[in-house]
Amino acid sequence: MFDLIWNNTTDAIFTIDHNGAIIDANPAFVDLFGWSVKELKGLTFPPFFSHITKAEHQIFLKHLREGRTYPYVVSKRKHKDGKVLDVIASYRSINNQDVLAVGMSYEQVEKIVERMHTICIAPYQINGHTFNVTLSIGISVYPEHGSRGEVLISHADQALYRAKESRNRFVIYLQDK
Repeated sequence: MFDLIWNNTTDAIFTIDHNGAIIDANPAFVDLFGWSVKELKGLTFPPFFSHITKAEHQIFLKHLREGRTYPYVVSKRKHKDGKVLDVIASYRSINNQDVLAVGMSYEQVEKIVERMHTICIAPYQINGHTFNVTLSIGISVYPEHGSRGEVLISHADQALYRAKESRNRFVIYLQDK
């Protein structure tokens, strides 16, 4: 049963050991990120982590070792071709024999927002009249764009301003470097 789920789910799943090394990844993971299991196996700082330092990764591993779970975190992950993806990821601490944790990436944030945007801009019929709505969305993501609410709101507002320049679209905050 486990193999059936592992090989056929659309959720990208991988397991890591107590040192943070990749143990295994399912076919959906390979499809989403382009990295083969052979390329990742044994790496203690996976190349798909694009916006986290090795030191931050070690702190993350420490928290997993302590039993902390990270449900539904918006994260940035790098595809093998270099494209950075915004995904919703969860990490469950297992601390069982060789396995420290299971990581899962569900959907790209952009796909979720695109679906929401499409639903919201569909014409509305009220009393025989058609109303067309435009929708501009500004997005900031914790913790990549800030750790305090007021910073996240400010960054989302900046992204919203950029979205309104062309109207009827969404923009994810992009830090100037």
